[in-house]
Amino acid sequence: MARSRARALWSLRKQIGALAERILELSFGGATVKFGQLLEKGTEILDEAKPLPAPDLPSALEEKYEMPPVTAPAPEIVPPPAIPVAPVQRAAPLSTGDGSSESVFNAFEGVNDALQQLSEALQIRSRGGALIVKLVKAGHIPMEAVDLYETLRKARNAIAHGEAQIPNAAEALEFARQASSLRGLLMYALEAVNAEKHARTSR
Repeated sequence: MARSRARALWSLRKQIGALAERILELSFGGATVKFGQLLEKGTEILDEAKPLPAPDLPSALEEKYEMPPVTAPAPEIVPPPAIPVAPVQRAAPLSTGDGSSESVFNAFEGVNDALQQLSEALQIRSRGGALIVKLVKAGHIPMEAVDLYETLRKARNAIAHGEAQIPNAAEALEFARQASSLRGLLMYALEAVNAEKHARTSR
């Protein structure tokens, strides 16, 4: 009797679990996108990416911005006054909301802003992923930037379209870190593009 009841409970739990998963999928329109999984993919892309090379500026610009040798003795450094240390407080538990979604949107907007500047500097109409691909083909940024941009875009859209739960503070911070890395890469490319234009006009 006890065994039959145990089997019945196990079968009921299994059915409830399957039903809960189905309801979750239906509530997100059948999407199974998870913000955390996309963040993990972005982290892997950054970890495997090669470090940026030193800026390859034209010789004219190198001479222009070359720092003169320092001949004067370095001034004596006076240590600043000690700053009182505030008592350590217990960190608040990570929770969803509290501006986390807005942080994600703002971070991705920073990437798009850098792309807009590059589009204007190169005088081309491409936007978003299409512009990223053109920058890769031109040798301005590495191939990994394409995957990173698409991953960030999908993660951002998953939040915007309700296809993923609202990120907590740690997830929003990691998204901002990845977006900042990509934006830095694009700004690096923008400096190189502007340097090339300056070199051509100064000849």
